[in-house]
Amino acid sequence: MKTLSAALLASVSAVTYAHASTVTVDAIEAGGYTASYYNNPAVTSPEIHVIGIYEPNGGDTPGTAVVNINGYSGQPVDLVLSAFEPTQWVLQGAGVQNIQSVLINSYYASSVSGIDLSKVIDKSGAGWLGAYAYAWPATSGGSDTQALVSAVESIYGAPISTFTGAYGATAFTVSLSSVPEPGSLGLMAMGLIVVGGVCRARRTN
Repeated sequence: MKTLSAALLASVSAVTYAHASTVTVDAIEAGGYTASYYNNPAVTSPEIHVIGIYEPNGGDTPGTAVVNINGYSGQPVDLVLSAFEPTQWVLQGAGVQNIQSVLINSYYASSVSGIDLSKVIDKSGAGWLGAYAYAWPATSGGSDTQALVSAVESIYGAPISTFTGAYGATAFTVSLSSVPEPGSLGLMAMGLIVVGGVCRARRTN
Protein backbone atom coordinates (compact mmCIF):
# COMPACT_ATOMS: atom_id res chain seq x y z
CA MET A 1 0.00 0.00 0.00
CA LYS A 2 2.90 2.38 0.72
CA THR A 3 4.24 1.74 -2.77
CA LEU A 4 0.81 2.36 -4.30
CA SER A 5 0.36 5.58 -2.32
CA ALA A 6 3.76 6.86 -3.41
CA ALA A 7 3.00 6.09 -7.05
CA LEU A 8 -0.37 7.82 -6.86
CA LEU A 9 1.16 10.88 -5.22
CA ALA A 10 3.73 11.03 -7.98
CA SER A 11 1.04 10.83 -10.64
CA VAL A 12 -0.94 13.60 -8.94
CA SER A 13 2.06 15.94 -8.92
CA ALA A 14 3.01 15.08 -12.49
CA VAL A 15 -0.12 15.07 -14.62
CA THR A 16 -3.30 15.91 -12.79
CA TYR A 17 -3.44 19.68 -12.62
CA ALA A 18 -5.12 21.93 -15.16
CA HIS A 19 -4.89 25.67 -15.59
CA ALA A 20 -7.03 27.69 -13.22
CA SER A 21 -6.76 30.67 -15.60
CA THR A 22 -9.87 31.07 -17.74
CA VAL A 23 -11.01 33.14 -20.70
CA THR A 24 -14.66 33.94 -21.41
CA VAL A 25 -16.67 35.71 -24.10
CA ASP A 26 -18.68 38.52 -22.51
CA ALA A 27 -20.43 40.18 -25.46
CA ILE A 28 -21.39 38.40 -28.71
CA GLU A 29 -22.56 40.16 -31.86
CA ALA A 30 -26.26 39.81 -32.67
CA GLY A 31 -27.03 37.04 -35.14
CA GLY A 32 -27.26 33.84 -33.12
CA TYR A 33 -23.51 33.32 -32.77
CA THR A 34 -22.22 31.17 -29.93
CA ALA A 35 -19.01 31.03 -27.94
CA SER A 36 -16.50 28.21 -28.35
CA TYR A 37 -13.95 27.09 -25.77
CA TYR A 38 -10.96 24.78 -25.37
CA ASN A 39 -8.92 24.32 -22.20
CA ASN A 40 -5.72 22.29 -22.35
CA PRO A 41 -5.93 19.64 -19.59
CA ALA A 42 -2.18 19.87 -18.99
CA VAL A 43 -0.30 22.72 -17.39
CA THR A 44 1.71 24.64 -19.97
CA SER A 45 4.49 27.15 -19.58
CA PRO A 46 4.15 29.80 -20.75
CA GLU A 47 0.39 30.17 -20.60
CA ILE A 48 -0.79 30.91 -24.14
CA HIS A 49 -4.37 32.14 -24.41
CA VAL A 50 -5.81 32.43 -27.91
CA ILE A 51 -8.86 34.63 -28.57
CA GLY A 52 -10.33 34.32 -32.06
CA ILE A 53 -13.10 36.10 -33.94
CA TYR A 54 -14.07 36.72 -37.53
CA GLU A 55 -15.14 40.29 -36.83
CA PRO A 56 -15.73 42.43 -33.74
CA ASN A 57 -19.02 44.06 -34.62
CA GLY A 58 -19.97 43.53 -38.26
CA GLY A 59 -18.75 45.00 -41.52
CA ASP A 60 -15.27 45.43 -42.91
CA THR A 61 -14.44 48.70 -41.16
CA PRO A 62 -12.28 48.57 -38.02
CA GLY A 63 -14.29 47.53 -34.99
CA THR A 64 -13.31 47.40 -31.33
CA ALA A 65 -12.93 44.37 -29.07
CA VAL A 66 -12.18 44.89 -25.38
CA VAL A 67 -10.20 42.33 -23.37
CA ASN A 68 -10.44 42.69 -19.60
CA ILE A 69 -7.53 41.02 -17.79
CA ASN A 70 -7.53 40.39 -14.07
CA GLY A 71 -5.73 38.23 -11.54
CA TYR A 72 -2.19 36.89 -11.52
CA SER A 73 -0.49 33.78 -12.90
CA GLY A 74 2.72 32.23 -11.64
CA GLN A 75 3.56 31.36 -15.27
CA PRO A 76 4.58 33.77 -18.05
CA VAL A 77 1.45 34.70 -20.01
CA ASP A 78 1.19 35.28 -23.76
CA LEU A 79 -2.02 36.52 -25.37
CA VAL A 80 -2.96 35.85 -29.00
CA LEU A 81 -5.69 38.07 -30.51
CA SER A 82 -6.85 36.85 -33.91
CA ALA A 83 -9.49 38.09 -36.36
CA PHE A 84 -10.20 38.23 -40.07
CA GLU A 85 -11.60 41.76 -40.26
CA PRO A 86 -9.60 44.78 -39.02
CA THR A 87 -9.87 44.99 -35.24
CA GLN A 88 -8.85 47.51 -32.62
CA TRP A 89 -8.07 45.40 -29.56
CA VAL A 90 -8.23 47.25 -26.25
CA LEU A 91 -6.59 45.66 -23.20
CA GLN A 92 -7.60 46.83 -19.75
CA GLY A 93 -7.51 45.70 -16.14
CA ALA A 94 -4.89 45.18 -13.44
CA GLY A 95 -3.84 41.86 -14.98
CA VAL A 96 -2.39 43.53 -18.08
CA GLN A 97 0.91 43.91 -16.20
CA ASN A 98 1.22 40.10 -16.15
CA ILE A 99 1.15 39.77 -19.95
CA GLN A 100 4.64 39.23 -21.38
CA SER A 101 3.59 39.44 -25.04
CA VAL A 102 0.56 40.04 -27.26
CA LEU A 103 0.40 38.59 -30.76
CA ILE A 104 -2.21 40.16 -33.05
CA ASN A 105 -3.20 38.30 -36.20
CA SER A 106 -5.69 39.29 -38.90
CA TYR A 107 -6.07 39.39 -42.66
CA TYR A 108 -6.44 43.17 -42.51
CA ALA A 109 -4.21 45.46 -40.45
CA SER A 110 -5.24 45.55 -36.79
CA SER A 111 -3.93 47.22 -33.65
CA VAL A 112 -3.80 46.83 -29.88
CA SER A 113 -3.73 49.41 -27.10
CA GLY A 114 -3.41 49.30 -23.33
CA ILE A 115 -0.02 47.58 -23.24
CA ASP A 116 3.59 48.52 -23.92
CA LEU A 117 3.94 48.25 -27.71
CA SER A 118 7.38 46.67 -27.28
CA LYS A 119 5.47 43.56 -26.11
CA VAL A 120 3.35 43.40 -29.28
CA ILE A 121 4.03 40.92 -32.09
CA ASP A 122 2.13 42.27 -35.10
CA LYS A 123 1.13 39.55 -37.55
CA SER A 124 -1.78 41.49 -39.05
CA GLY A 125 -2.14 42.70 -42.62
CA ALA A 126 0.70 41.69 -44.92
CA GLY A 127 2.40 39.71 -42.17
CA TRP A 128 -0.63 37.68 -41.06
CA LEU A 129 -0.26 33.99 -40.17
CA GLY A 130 -2.41 32.78 -43.09
CA ALA A 131 -5.22 31.48 -40.87
CA TYR A 132 -7.83 32.78 -38.49
CA ALA A 133 -10.19 30.96 -36.13
CA TYR A 134 -13.35 31.53 -34.13
CA ALA A 135 -14.50 28.02 -33.12
CA TRP A 136 -13.01 24.85 -31.66
CA PRO A 137 -11.86 22.42 -32.97
CA ALA A 138 -12.64 23.69 -36.47
CA THR A 139 -15.15 25.60 -38.57
CA SER A 140 -16.44 25.46 -42.12
CA GLY A 141 -15.47 28.05 -44.70
CA GLY A 142 -12.16 29.86 -44.76
CA SER A 143 -11.41 29.61 -41.06
CA ASP A 144 -8.67 27.12 -40.12
CA THR A 145 -8.43 26.76 -36.36
CA GLN A 146 -5.77 24.09 -36.27
CA ALA A 147 -3.55 25.92 -38.78
CA LEU A 148 -3.67 29.00 -36.56
CA VAL A 149 -2.89 26.92 -33.47
CA SER A 150 0.05 25.28 -35.23
CA ALA A 151 1.42 28.67 -36.26
CA VAL A 152 1.06 30.07 -32.75
CA GLU A 153 2.68 27.03 -31.15
CA SER A 154 5.55 27.27 -33.62
CA ILE A 155 6.15 30.92 -32.70
CA TYR A 156 6.11 30.31 -28.95
CA GLY A 157 7.55 26.79 -28.95
CA ALA A 158 4.83 25.55 -26.57
CA PRO A 159 1.24 24.25 -26.74
CA ILE A 160 -1.65 26.66 -26.27
CA SER A 161 -3.38 26.77 -22.89
CA THR A 162 -6.83 27.93 -23.96
CA PHE A 163 -8.81 28.85 -27.05
CA THR A 164 -11.82 31.15 -26.83
CA GLY A 165 -13.76 32.25 -29.87
CA ALA A 166 -16.96 33.51 -31.45
CA TYR A 167 -17.77 34.60 -35.00
CA GLY A 168 -18.52 38.10 -33.81
CA ALA A 169 -17.67 39.33 -30.31
CA THR A 170 -16.73 42.62 -28.71
CA ALA A 171 -15.75 41.81 -25.12
CA PHE A 172 -13.73 39.11 -23.37
CA THR A 173 -12.39 38.49 -19.86
CA VAL A 174 -9.09 36.79 -19.07
CA SER A 175 -9.04 35.66 -15.44
CA LEU A 176 -5.50 34.69 -14.47
CA SER A 177 -4.82 32.42 -11.51
CA SER A 178 -1.62 31.08 -9.99
CA VAL A 179 -3.45 28.20 -8.26
CA PRO A 180 -3.71 25.02 -10.38
CA GLU A 181 -6.98 23.06 -10.37
CA PRO A 182 -6.83 19.30 -9.79
CA GLY A 183 -8.13 17.29 -12.71
CA SER A 184 -10.43 14.27 -12.43
CA LEU A 185 -7.50 11.83 -12.45
CA GLY A 186 -5.90 13.71 -9.59
CA LEU A 187 -9.10 13.71 -7.57
CA MET A 188 -9.50 9.98 -8.14
CA ALA A 189 -5.89 9.31 -7.13
CA MET A 190 -6.21 11.40 -3.99
CA GLY A 191 -9.42 9.56 -3.17
CA LEU A 192 -7.66 6.21 -3.48
CA ILE A 193 -4.90 7.42 -1.18
CA VAL A 194 -7.48 8.44 1.43
CA VAL A 195 -9.26 5.09 1.11
CA GLY A 196 -5.94 3.28 1.50
CA GLY A 197 -5.23 5.23 4.67
CA VAL A 198 -8.62 4.34 6.12
CA CYS A 199 -8.05 0.65 5.35
CA ARG A 200 -4.68 0.69 7.09
CA ALA A 201 -6.19 2.39 10.12
CA ARG A 202 -8.91 -0.26 10.38
CA ARG A 203 -6.39 -3.10 10.18
CA THR A 204 -4.34 -1.66 13.01
CA ASN A 205 -7.37 -1.19 15.32
